[in-house]
Amino acid sequence: MPHTRAGSFAHLPTTGHIHSGARPPFNKDSEMTTDTAVHEHADLVAQVMNGICTRTLNHFAEEAKLNAESLKDAFDRYEIDYAWHVLGSDRMREETVSLLETRLKHAATDAQKASVAGILQSAAAAQAPELLMSFDNDVPVVLTDLLCAAWRAH
Repeated sequence: MPHTRAGSFAHLPTTGHIHSGARPPFNKDSEMTTDTAVHEHADLVAQVMNGICTRTLNHFAEEAKLNAESLKDAFDRYEIDYAWHVLGSDRMREETVSLLETRLKHAATDAQKASVAGILQSAAAAQAPELLMSFDNDVPVVLTDLLCAAWRAH
C-alpha cells in the first residue's frame, strides 16, 4: 500500500520526555536536555508517520470499486476514519499502552503513558485533514518497539 505523507514537524510541542519516570543522578555527559527530548520526540513521531498508510477519499473509493464493494461496506470492514482521528483516539492510545505494558511486564508509568499520548497526538496533528486511515493498523506495535528501544538507550 502506498504511503501518503503530509504535514510538517515544525509545529511539534516542545515538551514530552522519552524516558522512564525515574531520572538518573545528574551526569553532564548523559543528562537529557530539552533540545534532545524535542529532537527525540520529533524523531519518534517521524518514524511512526513513516510507517502509517493513509488514503484520500477518492483513492479509497477507487479501491472499493476495484473490489466490487460499496464505499460504506469498505469503510465498515476496514474501520476507516480520518487519520488525525485514528491516531489521536483513546482506542489507539489504550491499545499502545496495553501492548507496552505487556512488553514491559509491568504497568506503564505516568511518564510512559504521557510519552505514548504525546507522540500519537503529534502524529495526529501532522495529518492533512482529508487523509483517511484504518483502525486496523500496526501503529501500537511500531510505537511500542520504538519507545522500548529509546528507553533502553537511556
